[in-house]
Amino acid sequence: MPAAYLKKLKLSVNQEVVAQHAGKGTAFASEGDVVSAFIARLFIRHLPNTSNQTIVVMNAFGMRSALAGDCLPSDRAYVGNAVTGVLAILSAKEILTNPLSYTAWAVRKAIIDQGSREQLEARVAVQKAMGFPLYGDGGMQMVTVSNWSKAKFFEADFSAAVIQNGANSNARPGRLGKPSFVMGDTISKGLSVRNASNVVGRDDADGDVWLGGVLRKGLWTKIAEALETDSY
Repeated sequence: MPAAYLKKLKLSVNQEVVAQHAGKGTAFASEGDVVSAFIARLFIRHLPNTSNQTIVVMNAFGMRSALAGDCLPSDRAYVGNAVTGVLAILSAKEILTNPLSYTAWAVRKAIIDQGSREQLEARVAVQKAMGFPLYGDGGMQMVTVSNWSKAKFFEADFSAAVIQNGANSNARPGRLGKPSFVMGDTISKGLSVRNASNVVGRDDADGDVWLGGVLRKGLWTKIAEALETDSY
């Protein structure tokens, strides 16, 4: 997603979110919320606008801040994942016919409602009691988004390994030794990762946001057409 395009999209979405909530200053959509909504709409383009099929937009959610203190003390290192998923449950019709701000706010609301310490503990209690539960219905479709922006992959500094400059500083789009492309891929055996997307992060050269996903063959072509015509 080009930086200028995403900036414009985020501004438009937030103007709509604020207007929809009577100017409440607490109502907003982060860049991640906007990207998630954008991905969800693109990934279900194969469905008709009239479809009432349940779509669960699941965003990977880091629990470290909620568990800080007693579970994850600041003076100790926890090396491992501390993540769960927050779920925005909508219909395909809602996602495809409403403005993008509708889905972006649903994602933000899911984070607000499900990201508290109390809610996290309640979900873990359910998992302990009955295994890993699925929320939704038997005919639902899931869109999974994992945003890696905080990992700052594009800020990795390999300048110490540069033997010879390939271009002068004026011609170089990014800083010396910084990645120009990071490929995120998923290898899975026995578990379908279809409709799963990874947001790799913002590149150093132009500030563009890179994302990918696992989709049915042919759907990326439709997505490319939608982006070309701005008909997402």
